[in-house]
Amino acid sequence: MNYLFLGSFYFSEEEDKLEELSKCGLQNSIVNFQNNMLSGLREFMQPDDTLYIINHFPLGTYPKQARCFFLNGEKRRNYQRLSLVNIHVVKQIWYNHQAKVLIREWVKSLKGEEGKIIMYDLLRPYLKSLSSLNAANIKKYTIIADLPNEFGYNKNEHGLKALVKKHLGYQNMKMVSKLDCFGLLTKQMAGPLHLENRNCLVIEGFSNENRFYRPLEIDSYVILYTGLISVEYNIDGLLSAFSMLKEKHFQLWICGPGPSIDLVKEYSERDSRIKYKGCLPQSKIAELQSHASILINPRLNVGEFTKYSFPSKIIEYMSTARPVIAYRLSGIPEDYYKYLIAPDDNSPECLSQLMKKVLDYPTDKKRLIGLSGRQFVIERTNPKKQMQKLLNLID
Repeated sequence: MNYLFLGSFYFSEEEDKLEELSKCGLQNSIVNFQNNMLSGLREFMQPDDTLYIINHFPLGTYPKQARCFFLNGEKRRNYQRLSLVNIHVVKQIWYNHQAKVLIREWVKSLKGEEGKIIMYDLLRPYLKSLSSLNAANIKKYTIIADLPNEFGYNKNEHGLKALVKKHLGYQNMKMVSKLDCFGLLTKQMAGPLHLENRNCLVIEGFSNENRFYRPLEIDSYVILYTGLISVEYNIDGLLSAFSMLKEKHFQLWICGPGPSIDLVKEYSERDSRIKYKGCLPQSKIAELQSHASILINPRLNVGEFTKYSFPSKIIEYMSTARPVIAYRLSGIPEDYYKYLIAPDDNSPECLSQLMKKVLDYPTDKKRLIGLSGRQFVIERTNPKKQMQKLLNLID
């Protein structure tokens, strides 16, 4: 079989370069997701199978989100990265043109042999090309990580830009119907996409058994949050809840980009136990997670988008063999909550009491909770198993 992977990621050796170019931090979660897709695909492939990758960097637009106006593409064996003209409108037109040319070149190179195209999410340059691609020897797959508009995370955008993005979002959702097979992060995603009777299955995400971790041996009494720092994700509720704790040896570490970093810094100036660690590469984030006693996802089950979202950090957190505190979200299957620790209500007081309760657990109990969660998530979501399920939807 011949495989083509369409993505938006960077390799580990490119991370420092991208950090310098970006003004708003890197989207580590989507890069990890795609690396796991590729890892699972490679494990699933047979010796005679081929894999070609078309990629573009996940970098915001110049000058507000990025420091670069132009980036050369890159071509090497079985891989091509699109060049970038990094200004609004032109960027998308140029990506659309390159993607269309390269995808059709790959299809032509097969000379009628069977091929499978696997796309990450609803990346518009690839989606436009695939929606108009009609070749009997090609099957088109995607794993949809997020839905646009009212079905996705509210970015509080306004004006003409918001209207254009909304229009494009609905276009993307319509174009999805031109594909053949679908991996969805939650079962509820099938509704807005009108995929109830199509070849689709739930793939919450991917675990990484080889990701750096250490079983909890020495208790640090650190609660750690890594991810987007936004009041939309209840970072204010987490800060308020932790501030109610009086124990001087408890600590809250927060790491990541986002619009609410200043709020975190304000709390840290008043409370030395709260520390903002900045935007860090994945290797450093994994190290922080292995120093923590508890990992926390403070996102509340509020808003339409929670039905259509499975937070990638849940699987990432559970893989670290730490107890994980997380609210019950509509998009997370119930069997995960045998291993997650959920607050009883949305109040900061309830979260504060739960954090104290779990921090006060004996170290042995924390370690056992963490290891059982890790075993569950690695067995359920290992990359080979997840990609095999997707690619076997159509033989």
